[in-house]
Amino acid sequence: MANWCLRLGIIMKSPFIKDKKRRLLFSRKEITCLILKTTIRNSLNSRNLRYGCIQKLQKLNRDCARVRITNRCTLTGSRKSVLRTFKTGRIRFREQLSYGLIPGFKKAAW
Repeated sequence: MANWCLRLGIIMKSPFIKDKKRRLLFSRKEITCLILKTTIRNSLNSRNLRYGCIQKLQKLNRDCARVRITNRCTLTGSRKSVLRTFKTGRIRFREQLSYGLIPGFKKAAW
């Protein structure tokens, strides 16, 4: 059982590392992407300049796109139903609420 949990822990680290790498790449290349996109959209620029900017934009790494960044639960690593303010999944958030680990909140019961 311990071996399986250890392997699961290693597998769950991989998405965090990939996401961290993507966020770092995005922060580095954000300004260059914005400059290229604005020159492409500007119709006053020549076609050759705009075409060259399109080629440069296509040569950039895919991981530096904002779309590739995903919010992940810090406890489980899942991508689905993550609350942005707490950076946890909704299931883990409910568990934390029921144990009283988050100050100022309490689990609703009616």
